[in-house]
Amino acid sequence: MRLFKQTPEDYYNAPYAEFPALIRGTVVVVMAILWAFSKLMWRWKVEDADLLFERQDGRGSVVICNHTSMAELLAVETALFFGGRRIRPIFKSEFAKSKIVRWAFSRVGGIPVERGTADMKCLRAAQHALQRGEDVLIFPEGTRIRSREIKPEVHGGFALIAQMGKAPVNPLAICGWSDITPAGKKLMRPKKCWIRAGKAVALSDAPAGLKRTERLTWFESEAMSRVYAMRDELCAEHPAGSSHERERDEHRRDCVRPRNRAYHRDRRPRRHLLRRTACARYGAGRCAAGRGVQSGPYLGSAHP
Repeated sequence: MRLFKQTPEDYYNAPYAEFPALIRGTVVVVMAILWAFSKLMWRWKVEDADLLFERQDGRGSVVICNHTSMAELLAVETALFFGGRRIRPIFKSEFAKSKIVRWAFSRVGGIPVERGTADMKCLRAAQHALQRGEDVLIFPEGTRIRSREIKPEVHGGFALIAQMGKAPVNPLAICGWSDITPAGKKLMRPKKCWIRAGKAVALSDAPAGLKRTERLTWFESEAMSRVYAMRDELCAEHPAGSSHERERDEHRRDCVRPRNRAYHRDRRPRRHLLRRTACARYGAGRCAAGRGVQSGPYLGSAHP
């Protein structure tokens, strides 16, 4: 592949090994910087990493993970990259509207998907990547889910991709990234986070006697069940890393009275309402006297 003659679509379908040497070298440098940054910020470590990095017979695997923050992408992708896996992340096509983002994502091996549609271009590109021995990274929840109480709609395209590529699914679970941004803040803070790998699941593991569609449904459900089971275990072992901390901060923020001009400006109508209520109850003269105005029948007693 030539450095300046290829379009993003060419990169979506090309093997990573055929990317220009300059592009691959730049990706290594960028990944190293992101790995060091994420390690210093969130001190993460992949637990049971041997389950994630075991190789298949010439084929890749579909890696799935729960999604709580954009920051966790740095840790997950760099961990896979320096673990010896050439990852092809699936990203939503909305990101590809920007030429710069589309150019950057295509050079790191990303594949766009039109969400809510049967995007055959994405399916075929992912299938061919798996058959070449590359791995496909997907976040099936499709969006960031900060609380375990929310039951997201899982997009089952990963199971279809794994079936087409005859590849297993490697489940990953993360914990802690939902709380790296304090309530009311925009800057991320250093915090301990966790990643755990689970045992791979294959379509051949489905119970005997199921029809084709039932096997695919079981495949999808079993893979996501393992992700959520590991996530709940991590959150139980590290309660400070769960979203309960964020919910507590938001509750405290709501309970603290803000000290700003907008608050006092909003309180003025209420003070006027209380003043009118007092005047109606005790008489206009007494109310005026309380404000230092000499008027009404209480003039003599209020101001001798």
